[in-house]
Amino acid sequence: MPLPSTTSPQRAARRHPCRRARVAVCAALATLGAMPAGAITVAWDQAGGGHWALATNWSPVGVPGPADDVFISMASASPYTVLVNRYNNQVQFSAGSVKITQPNATLSVQYTSGVSGAELAVADTLAVTAGTLRLGGAGDKMAYVHADNGMTFGVDALVRTQGNARLGGSIANSGMLDMNGGGYLDGTGTLENQGLVTLGALGASIYTAIGHTTLNGGTFEVTAPVGNYGQVAIGAFTNLHGGTVRLQGTTRLRMTQSGLVNHGVVELADDRATVTVVSGTSRLVNAADGLIDLQAGNGGVRTINTTLENAGVMEVAADLLLNGYQAAHVNSGRIHLANGATATISGVSGTSFTNTATGRIDGHGTLDLRGLPSFVDHGTLAPGNSFGRIDILGNYHQAADGVLDFEIGADGQDQIVVDGGTALFEGTLRIRFVDGFAPSQGDTFELISGAVTASFSQLEVLGLAPGYDFDLGGDGGLVLVAIEVPPVPEPGQLALLLAGLAVVGWQTRHRGFAGTPD
Repeated sequence: MPLPSTTSPQRAARRHPCRRARVAVCAALATLGAMPAGAITVAWDQAGGGHWALATNWSPVGVPGPADDVFISMASASPYTVLVNRYNNQVQFSAGSVKITQPNATLSVQYTSGVSGAELAVADTLAVTAGTLRLGGAGDKMAYVHADNGMTFGVDALVRTQGNARLGGSIANSGMLDMNGGGYLDGTGTLENQGLVTLGALGASIYTAIGHTTLNGGTFEVTAPVGNYGQVAIGAFTNLHGGTVRLQGTTRLRMTQSGLVNHGVVELADDRATVTVVSGTSRLVNAADGLIDLQAGNGGVRTINTTLENAGVMEVAADLLLNGYQAAHVNSGRIHLANGATATISGVSGTSFTNTATGRIDGHGTLDLRGLPSFVDHGTLAPGNSFGRIDILGNYHQAADGVLDFEIGADGQDQIVVDGGTALFEGTLRIRFVDGFAPSQGDTFELISGAVTASFSQLEVLGLAPGYDFDLGGDGGLVLVAIEVPPVPEPGQLALLLAGLAVVGWQTRHRGFAGTPD
């Protein structure tokens, strides 16, 4: 995206070596005759800083050209800045390659009021091993740096962009890429991050665009000031194992192309943190080794406004709104409700949700299905994680291949409450007695309350010795009552009874087992 330019005298003609040599060297070359011009190595030579286009700031003397290797590595006890902006009406500057290796050095590309901006075109590579690269643009005034063969930012590098600032070409970052003030990764290319990329915006009208294919193995952080929305638009994005994507503040991560595939951690850390979509084909894919962490933080709702395909773990410790235009959400992994959080699945605009045979929804909280015309669960619903309660709002159907899983122990039990709808349970009812707990005669356990129809095809009781028998029934729910308890055995027999786990297939006294509980 080149800027309009005016050609300076320094760039108008090819340089003779004498123009960039010391007096003694020029004299020696003069005696040897003329030599053809070519690429040379140019080093910054002004401890106080200065402008790129001033020839005397370089050694050998002369402004770098499009084939020259540029080193900004002059040691200095004080910080200094190499400035790239308008100079004698010139706004375009060039180099073959650029290397910044001095911690006190800053290469600053800045727009100037009244002109279109400033551009540094690098024909080969730009590398910052130590020091700072700073770009600042505003409105239609662009600060633009592009490297045809890519940019490398080392662990001691700081790159900071603001406003209409653009970095062009592939980037490998191990340092800090700070785009909180705005900016773009322009054109095609790849962003490979093993360091920190931090992005944000001052308001809804200003956002950061990552137009590259991104591979993140470090930290990719999106922030926004309190009271504003920060928007970041990303292209194809893979969060690698060990990588973290963190949304803080009222931020919106907008996905284009194929969306985001997560093998690491995605944190929705604050109120109104949102993953949304620009292209209708984009989706959030949480792979089997991925974690989506909705952190309790300051409360509020975290929103996923695009298709979710979860094969990993979703930790829902803050309220979740699962939405999206015609989004077909699929869970084949685990969704864990924590801290009483509510997961709302909205049916607006044709949204649907499928819990597959390998999918599991568990924990302590609320599953709000009122926005869906129907919800069919082919996987496992398991309130608690020793112990808890899941409230189901709306209509719920456990299919014939589904599993309802309860735990009962001396310190409590799991429970489901159906409210504002009806629930039909088919498939398997699994009851697990944990921590060695054995019920007494007449003990009653209310498993489900509400408008419930139970028609289980299989019943499993785990964690009890043989000899127990129960009555399964209830009015407006599902209740388990211990009606027969084996006699207390001798000590030797007791040890044998408790040595393993037994699966008890109940064959008698199963009131309400097939059909509506009575």
